[in-house]
Amino acid sequence: MGQPVTITWSRAAVSDPVRVELNRSYPTGSWEVLAASVAGNSFDWTVSGSASTANVRVRITSTTHADLNDLSDNPHSIILPTVAYQAAWPARIPLGFARSINWQTTNLTGSVSLYLSRDNGATYPELIAGGLSGTSYTWTPSGVAAAQASVKVQSDLLPQVAVSSTSFVLAQPAFAVTYPQTSESLTLGFPATLRWTSADHPGTVNVELNRDYPSGAWEILASSLAADSLVWTPTGSETAVARIRVASTVNSSWSDVGDGNFTLLQANLDLQIPASHSELIIGSPVWMSWHRTGWSGPVSLTLNRVGGPSTVISASTTADTLSWTAGGAAADSSWLVLRSLQYPGYADSVIVYGPYQPQLTVTAPEANERCIIGETHTIRWTHQHLPTGVLVYLNSGQEFVLRNSASDSFSFTPQTDESQNARVLIRSEFRPDVTDTSDAFQLVAPSLALNTLASPSFRAESTTNFVDFTRNHRRCDCRTLARRSCRPVGRALSRNGHNVRLDSGTARDPKWTFAHPQRSGSAVRRHTVAGNRNLPADAVHINDPRTRHALSWPNRAASRDRHAHLRAYRRAGHCRC
Repeated sequence: MGQPVTITWSRAAVSDPVRVELNRSYPTGSWEVLAASVAGNSFDWTVSGSASTANVRVRITSTTHADLNDLSDNPHSIILPTVAYQAAWPARIPLGFARSINWQTTNLTGSVSLYLSRDNGATYPELIAGGLSGTSYTWTPSGVAAAQASVKVQSDLLPQVAVSSTSFVLAQPAFAVTYPQTSESLTLGFPATLRWTSADHPGTVNVELNRDYPSGAWEILASSLAADSLVWTPTGSETAVARIRVASTVNSSWSDVGDGNFTLLQANLDLQIPASHSELIIGSPVWMSWHRTGWSGPVSLTLNRVGGPSTVISASTTADTLSWTAGGAAADSSWLVLRSLQYPGYADSVIVYGPYQPQLTVTAPEANERCIIGETHTIRWTHQHLPTGVLVYLNSGQEFVLRNSASDSFSFTPQTDESQNARVLIRSEFRPDVTDTSDAFQLVAPSLALNTLASPSFRAESTTNFVDFTRNHRRCDCRTLARRSCRPVGRALSRNGHNVRLDSGTARDPKWTFAHPQRSGSAVRRHTVAGNRNLPADAVHINDPRTRHALSWPNRAASRDRHAHLRAYRRAGHCRC
């Protein structure tokens, strides 16, 4: 159909014109006149019609003699030409990207034309290409996008011979930057993966950076990249107003810029706690924390003692805090070093004092000192590498807390029983494991006692008489706890119950001359001048004061020797007694 056909016949002894007729469905079909009068032996006809048929006959009849005719011997076929696409159309076709349109024809001669519809085939107002003699065409869509588009291939000779594509989306390519976006940070010198999505864009893109958005210039990070990501190692200076842009290499207007500014920053590792020149104490917890900027991963922490061994606190940790109980060898100073395991160039360190060994030392009372029950005494100690604040304990057969003290001394008045092996223990409030115990000392009750007289009788107004006594509440050997002078002691003569004061002082060997009247049953008494309730008086009775001889004591010589030694000791400046 649509092609020219020459119908020919022969004649003998006849010169009449003939009528040419066509039956498309012989023998039941009707006859259709192709030519009413044709002279000669042939007729050129362009096959027409709208449908194919397989039983076609041609008949010629003389226009003069109706009984003179002939019918073609065999049936013929009329074939309708066709055109069809070689492949199915995609659901989406992006603007700006060339694609091949391929079709095939059957029994069709002549050229075809391509038309575009943007209204789902209702109209085809746009000619893509005309007069095409082949069966393919490369088409680059342009113009505006359309939700329902169609392309038609139509025969130029037979317009009724055409084929339209299925409906498709004529789409404009689009991009969306997904990383980095608002408030995100990239670290200079560290690789980062830039990411974006694309739609309806089968081509390549350019990836660009603006370091001072929106006024800064765009610099190309990658050109003609056929991917949706880019591994990029930032360089240059820090900035907080950077943006990424992805643009099509086909049409630069098809692009996307990140939704918000991101930061380019310099990587850093900062050890924040402990501060520089902090003090480390062996056995005490040390809290450490650090801040990393622009990177992640494990770090190591080491204590390097100046002039001493190192201690690995943590070989690897991904945390940003760590608690460590200081240990190992003592030192005057050390370096605390924090370092990235993945990026060794990133490290920080601080110098610290120590680690020190904490110490408490009791300095008073000393060994064998006497503490007088009922009198105030002072306990003293020293501390090193510990804050002030201790608990003070007294152990004299049973342990009990005296009190806590925030200074380096503590005054107390013992009220316990006498003890020859008392001790004081101090314990740090900050470190309960750090203690010290004093040497053994004595807790004693005060007393005075006269020594026994060799002869209980002596003569009044005789030569000078000596009286010796024992003082148990003071040692007078420069080891009293409070380092105070001995209290004075008074001497008195009792005559029939009436006391006559003889003298007072601190000497152990007082002397005086008795006067009249003479009495029997007199007594010499000793008592503290201050009347200390803990120092009871003692007395030695004298039978006959008229007897004229010196009052003597069995141990007077020994007593004098000892006092000579103490007087020499005092002159040397060692005693306030």
